[in-house]
Amino acid sequence: TQKIISANENSPYVREFSFKFLEDPAYITTLPSQIKERQPKQFAHALQATQKFQVLLGHLKTHKPNCAAIFANSKPVSEWIAFKLHGNGVKVELITSQLSPQKRIALTKSIKAGEINVIVTTDAISKSLGIRELSCIYNFDLPDSPATFINRICRIEGAKNPIAVSF
Repeated sequence: TQKIISANENSPYVREFSFKFLEDPAYITTLPSQIKERQPKQFAHALQATQKFQVLLGHLKTHKPNCAAIFANSKPVSEWIAFKLHGNGVKVELITSQLSPQKRIALTKSIKAGEINVIVTTDAISKSLGIRELSCIYNFDLPDSPATFINRICRIEGAKNPIAVSF
């Protein structure tokens, strides 16, 4: 089980609460200068593994993102997600290796043309995505570190009405 507690402050009460529910809590502090005005609207769901995909589909139908990224912690899971999304009529692209500049340009054109609405990937290549059109992030699997979680969310900080969903 992975757990994340988000709080506006790192007070003694928050630390006590963290130790009550987490085995080895890690604290991340952001300086006021690092906080952006437009933070993503975040949702979190505590689900059984068998429920994740159906809830993901529900969110995609509700939010109707122009471009969303779904993060999984492993290549087999990301391949399975892409396969299932494609089978449900979602315009999806699976990215499992580094993007060449030509592939990135082609992907961006496909997104702008509405040919692709969802990208499924892992953290191994997430930093090389560099796609500004992302407006939604779905954490199908929570990452192993809080810093990786923040890095995923930062991918949509420039979007209009950004949304982040974690399972």
